[in-house]
Amino acid sequence: MNTLRLALFCLVLLVGVTPASQAHTFSTSFINLKARADGIQVRWQLTFHDLLALNQSWMPEDRISGELLNQNLDKLQHFAQRMVLVSSGEATCELKLNNGSPWSTITFAREQYIVLSMTSDCQPDSFSKLVVDGVWQELPDHKIIVEGDVLGNVPRHVLDQNTPQFTP
Repeated sequence: MNTLRLALFCLVLLVGVTPASQAHTFSTSFINLKARADGIQVRWQLTFHDLLALNQSWMPEDRISGELLNQNLDKLQHFAQRMVLVSSGEATCELKLNNGSPWSTITFAREQYIVLSMTSDCQPDSFSKLVVDGVWQELPDHKIIVEGDVLGNVPRHVLDQNTPQFTP
């Protein structure tokens, strides 16, 4: 499986990925929250279609490439910080793309996904809320499956436009 991920990553870097030109309606992304000594690791897996739809101001419509993503890591980080809010008590924690590997790609069910790898400065034992904001204006039917070891008694939760947040 890791060999396949590496091959897909190399493909993206060398030739880019051209999303299908079909109309985009329903989509699902995945957020995984994992406790780490330095905070909460956040991995957001979303389709290239969704990434394009949510970043029309700086992404060309026809192609995403590794070069484009690497040249715009600040915009990717700002996008993630704007969309995914992790809280500790009343404070919103800072999300930062991981330095060594801020993104990767994976194919699931014949759909190309980007995985944004971030770390939150929240301590896992004080995690109080996850809010997703700004997705449903562009993608009203979008669902986000949230999993992780910091979610307490509900290890999996689905967010949508009617329930855009999770509180353990």
